[in-house]
Amino acid sequence: MSFCKGGMGAFGSSVFLNVYHLIFANGRRSHYTQNRAFPWVLWQIWKTRNALIFENVQASSVNATAKALEEANEWFNVNFKVPQAQPVQVDTINSFVSWSPPPAGLLKCNFGVSWNSAERLCGAAWIIRNHDGKALLHSRRAFTGVNSKLEAELQGLCWVMESLVSTHHTSIIVESDCGMAREALLNPTSFPWFGYLLDKIIHALPFLYPCSLEHVEGARNKVAEEIAVSVTRDHRCQSYVASGGPRWLWNRLESEARRAST
Repeated sequence: MSFCKGGMGAFGSSVFLNVYHLIFANGRRSHYTQNRAFPWVLWQIWKTRNALIFENVQASSVNATAKALEEANEWFNVNFKVPQAQPVQVDTINSFVSWSPPPAGLLKCNFGVSWNSAERLCGAAWIIRNHDGKALLHSRRAFTGVNSKLEAELQGLCWVMESLVSTHHTSIIVESDCGMAREALLNPTSFPWFGYLLDKIIHALPFLYPCSLEHVEGARNKVAEEIAVSVTRDHRCQSYVASGGPRWLWNRLESEARRAST
């Protein structure tokens, strides 16, 4: 049970509070790989108890925990396969594919996510532009303790939706190339351990009405991706919100605005 974070009612003398703590931990959005294993933890406790009572065999708590995690991972791998990002094939004819503007009267918010598996670090960014390609607002944020690319994409998208609600934006198209998040949103029952994040994303949509979530190829999302990558590549972990676009991407923003007007 050592992998579960402590807290009120965590592993005292009360069986009820111990079970409640496991259920509560399972609903938290961080450390999902470990928290989702709590049914197997209970099963291992039961088996260890029986072995002690009926066979006088004292099992190691470390071995029981490892076995619970192993069995949980095997079950989830068989029943809920995490989608793998598919590389986008870009033909020569599409080499000039770029950001596309929203219709007049609407705004477009592009968001990007970058994930460093070794450091469990996620960078997320969004930028809002109008139909002329003018950058109105952008933001960047770092997340730590992120265990997978899918978790990174959902954490990032959840933050984007919360940001748009807090800045009172409506009539907006939210666009990205996050293929894993798209799969999870289209098939939420296949990703129950991310239910908390998926629910927050879906529940934010009415506050942005009219609003749509759209998936595009990476070439149409370069600015947001570059801002997000600055977190994992350059360790620019300072979160901020700023008007316009970042100065170091001014040339790309101007180029995309010119292409959008042609």
